[in-house]
Amino acid sequence: MFGLIEMKEFVEELGYDKQKVRFWHQFENSLHLGSEAIETDTDIYGIIKHIGNNRSSESECDDFEDSDYDMEEDDRLFEKWVVHDVGFDGEVGKGKSVDNILLSEEMQNMIEGEHSEGGEDSDKFQSVPGSDDDVTPKFPKYNPKTENKNPDLQLGLIFSSKKEAKFVIDTHCLRRGMMYRFDRNDHRRLRARCKKEGCEWYVYVSPMQEDKSWQVKGYNAVHSKCSWNYYNNNIISGWLGKTFVNKFKNNPKLGTNELRSEICNTLKCNVSKQQAYRAKQKAINILLGSLKEHFSTIRDYCLELMRSNYGSTVVLKLIDDESDLELDEEYAWTFMSDKQKGLIPVFESLFSNAENRFCVRNLHSNMKRDGFTGQSLKNALWAVARATGMEEFKARIEQLKELDENAYKWLVSSYLRCYEHAIQGINGAELWPKCELPPLLPPKYENKPGRPKKMRRRQPDEPPAATNTTRMKKCQKSLRCGKCGVVGHNART
Repeated sequence: MFGLIEMKEFVEELGYDKQKVRFWHQFENSLHLGSEAIETDTDIYGIIKHIGNNRSSESECDDFEDSDYDMEEDDRLFEKWVVHDVGFDGEVGKGKSVDNILLSEEMQNMIEGEHSEGGEDSDKFQSVPGSDDDVTPKFPKYNPKTENKNPDLQLGLIFSSKKEAKFVIDTHCLRRGMMYRFDRNDHRRLRARCKKEGCEWYVYVSPMQEDKSWQVKGYNAVHSKCSWNYYNNNIISGWLGKTFVNKFKNNPKLGTNELRSEICNTLKCNVSKQQAYRAKQKAINILLGSLKEHFSTIRDYCLELMRSNYGSTVVLKLIDDESDLELDEEYAWTFMSDKQKGLIPVFESLFSNAENRFCVRNLHSNMKRDGFTGQSLKNALWAVARATGMEEFKARIEQLKELDENAYKWLVSSYLRCYEHAIQGINGAELWPKCELPPLLPPKYENKPGRPKKMRRRQPDEPPAATNTTRMKKCQKSLRCGKCGVVGHNART
C-alpha cells in the first residue's frame, strides 16, 4: 500500500527535508484548472484508485509514447511555477529556507489567497466537475433538532438554506451577548461582523457549487475585548417567537410577564414588555397559524369532507352581506356555537327543525335547565364525555343511569338527536386534497375599543371567579335583570 509516509520517504531519498515538503494534486495536467493539497492517506488513495491495474511496464511505455501528452506544455509550466535555485537541502540562495519548496512566489500567493478574508477566493482551488478527483470531503452539517438551542459555528458547516444560516448566526451571537451587523446579505453571500470597532470576528456564508445548500467559507471566532451586551439591539420579536415557541407549546396560557422573565433569565438581556407581547403573538401564530392561513384551507376542507363522506354535497358560498345566505328550512341544518346570548332563539324561530350543538359545559347548562341538577350528576356527565372507548362509554352511562334514570334518558335522547346526521371523521390538514382555485381571504377585522375580555361569562348558578384566596365573594341570588329577566345580573352588567 502506498501512502503519505512512503511519499515523504521517497522525497527524503532525493535529498529534500521531508518535514518541509508539501504535496499538491493538479487537475487534468494544468495548474490553471486548480489544485488541491495532499495531506492524508485518503487523498492519496483517491488518486491511486483511478490508476489502472494489471498493466505491464511495456504497455505503459507504449501508451506514453503514443499519447498526445505535450512535453513542451509541461516544460513551460515548470519554468513558470517552480523556483530553480532550490538545493537538495531545501535552501534558496544564501541558505534562506522556504516553507513551500519548489513553489514560486506567485504560486504561494495563490495558495495563501485560499484562506483570505471572507472566503471570496476560496473557490479557485476547488475540484473541477468531471475531473479524476472523485473524493468528496465530508463537511459538518447543521442539525436543527439537536443544535437549535445553542449552535456553534465552524469552518465548512453546511446549512440547507440561507434562511437557516441567518437564523443560526443570529442564535449563535445572541446566545453569547454579541452585537453584530450583516454588511453583506443578498442571494449569493451572507457576511456578518462584530459591531465593536477593531474586533476581527466575522463569518462568511455562500452557496455551494452545484448545490442549493449554503456553507461557511470564512470564519474568525476570535473577539477583541468584546464584553456581554445586556442591552442588545439585535434582539427582535420575530427571533424571540421562533426561539421560545416550545414554551407556548407546553403552556399555551403563558403570560407576557412570565415570558419576559424567562427571556431575561435565559439570554441575560433586557427585553421590553412590548417586545415580549409581540414575541408571544408570533409564537402563537407559528403554533396555530394565522387567520389568513386558516381561511386559505377552507376549500381543501370542503374537498376532504366530500372524500370522507361519500355521496354528500358540500356547498361553499361567498357573500358580501349576511342577508344573502338564503338558507332553506327544508334541509336538516346543524348549527354549532358556544351558546351566545340571543342566538338560540333566532335558530328556534327561523329553523324549527335545526339541531344546535354545544360543548359539554353548555350541555350541562341545558341539563340543569330541564331540572337535572347536583354535583353528582355533573361529575357523571363529565365522566361520560371523557370516555375514550365504547366499553368505557357504556360503563359510564350505566353509572349515570344508576344515579338518575330520567337524566339518563334525557342524555341518550340528546345524544341520538345530536348525531342523527353524522359526519365521518377526516384526516389531518396535511393530508387534505389541494384545491386548484385561489385561496380565500379572511374578512377585514376591526379592533374593538377597550381591553379584550379574558374571562368567560359565568352562569347565574355558578360561583364567581375567586380573586381572594382567603375569603369568598358575595353572590346576590335575588338579583334579576330588568331586560331579559334572568337571575344573577342586572340591566347594567
